[in-house]
Amino acid sequence: MEIIIFIVIAAFIGMLIAGATNKIVIYYDVSDLFISIAPWVILLIPNFLGLVEPHSFFWYVLNCISVIFALWSIKLSIDYNRNLVLGLFVGIFKLSAALLGVLVVFDKLLTLEDKDSSASDTIKAMLVLAIVGWISKILINGEQVYLEKGWELPEKVEES
Repeated sequence: MEIIIFIVIAAFIGMLIAGATNKIVIYYDVSDLFISIAPWVILLIPNFLGLVEPHSFFWYVLNCISVIFALWSIKLSIDYNRNLVLGLFVGIFKLSAALLGVLVVFDKLLTLEDKDSSASDTIKAMLVLAIVGWISKILINGEQVYLEKGWELPEKVEES
C-alpha cells in the first residue's frame, strides 16, 4: 500500500513540476480551471449546506452535471495537450488538484468565518489561500506551453 501512495504522490509532484515548467498544459486558461473545479463545487456545496437530500431527484441531477463537467475537463486536457494518453493523465491530475484545492479553500474559508479563530489561525488561513491562488495561477499555462512548443494557439470562440 505504501508503494502505491508513494507512486501517487510522486506522479502528483511530477505533474505539478511539468505544469509549472510549461512542459504540459494543465489548465489552458481560467475557464478550463473553472470547468475542473465545477464538479466538486456542484457536489460539495449543496450537500454541505444541506440543500439536497441524498438519492433525491435533485441529487441525481447534480451528480450527472458533475460527471459532465469532469468528462469535459478531461476532454479539454486531451485536446490541449494533443495527446490521448497524456491528456487522460493530465485530466485526472487536474480534477484531483481541483478537488484538493476546493477542499483546502473550503476549510480555510470556514476558519476565516469561525468567530473562535485566533489571529494566528486567520493569518495561516489567508496564507494558505494565497498559496492555493498562486499555484492555480502557475498551472494556468496553456498559452505559454503552446508558445514554447511552437504550436498555433487555438482560436477563441467569439461571442456575438
